[in-house]
Amino acid sequence: MGNQSTMLAGTVLVLVGVFVSTGITNAETQTLEKQAQNARERAEAGDARAQCGLGNMYEFGRGVPVDLTQAVAWYQKSADQGYPTCQCNLGGMYLNGRGVEKDQRIAVELFRKAAEQGLARCQCHLGLCYEKGYGVEEDSTEAVRWYRKAAEQGDAKGQYLLATMYWEGTGVPRDGMEAIAWFVRSAEKGYPEGQFRAGWLYHQGVGVTESREEAIKWYKKAAAQGHVGAKELLKLMGVAAE
Repeated sequence: MGNQSTMLAGTVLVLVGVFVSTGITNAETQTLEKQAQNARERAEAGDARAQCGLGNMYEFGRGVPVDLTQAVAWYQKSADQGYPTCQCNLGGMYLNGRGVEKDQRIAVELFRKAAEQGLARCQCHLGLCYEKGYGVEEDSTEAVRWYRKAAEQGDAKGQYLLATMYWEGTGVPRDGMEAIAWFVRSAEKGYPEGQFRAGWLYHQGVGVTESREEAIKWYKKAAAQGHVGAKELLKLMGVAAE
């Protein structure tokens, strides 16, 4: 089972410093700009949360033109104060070389700081670094440890990633029933990959009683979130995705 990355899509596009709206009114644009100004005032006063928020605004062009260098600068100020969300965000910038020179080792250091503070999203990121060997020596056992921490907090992606490790027997002894339990938890939390996997399990009758009705239910939930595989299987089953 391959991992799929999720791309964040902004509602405002920025081109040559000019906002190009995709359905955003002038009033909404003014609101975003006001929010950015308020965030800047608090950020400049040293508020770590506001610094993180302002960095996010620069990263995705909300109320300000997209400026990845500024995004990194504000993320760094917040991360230096120990704010876990921004440690995680900054780690992502270093991992992918966005607004800063790519450095996976620094990314791992930042992910670890946030993960150790209990941020589930970053526990997933750190686990993936260990699973794939990004910035650290590949270590599937350590990957499982971090995925489990996220999963046990109820993080849907962490539950899915842990399930895949049990399913494949990577970093843990292979255990199909344990994998199925985590896949279903992930699906119930609304994670599209988990929903697709739950649909497949019911479709094939693997570890659960075969049920076309249940398979369609989970495939539809995944399809509603844009999962291509779920849409294709629904089509093969003669069922409309919508």
